[in-house]
Amino acid sequence: MHDANDLLNDVLEDKAESYEKFRDAVDHKRPSPYLGVSERHLAWCSPSVDLEGLRASNASGSELLRAMGLKPIGEDAIEIIYAASLAVPYFKPTALHAGADATFRVTPVESEFGLTIGGLREAIHLPILAASTLKNGARFRLWRME
Repeated sequence: MHDANDLLNDVLEDKAESYEKFRDAVDHKRPSPYLGVSERHLAWCSPSVDLEGLRASNASGSELLRAMGLKPIGEDAIEIIYAASLAVPYFKPTALHAGADATFRVTPVESEFGLTIGGLREAIHLPILAASTLKNGARFRLWRME
């Protein structure tokens, strides 16, 4: 039996049948994990096409996190790629959502997305069960801290 870190590492290394084992483990975990902190917290996200620009410039995980307005904690970052249709409806974040976060940037009312401090488009959506995203084809991408 693999522990959670082994399962995730196998998925990131694209080992045979690892995704199915990981998905099954997440599906049976109690309480059920969510994208977002919990079932009561909004999830913040950025379109994958925006992250592709960082990837193409060989950005590190630290650079990704800083572009998203997050503080790197010394561990590699894992991008969870899932269909936007799973996050419908999604919304442009407002100052109310950001609270006292000094990195929040106000964007014009007519903008579909907000902007992170690094210029990435951002949105928020209701929490989604992690198992649901996995069953609907979510993928993972590792961003090394280097």
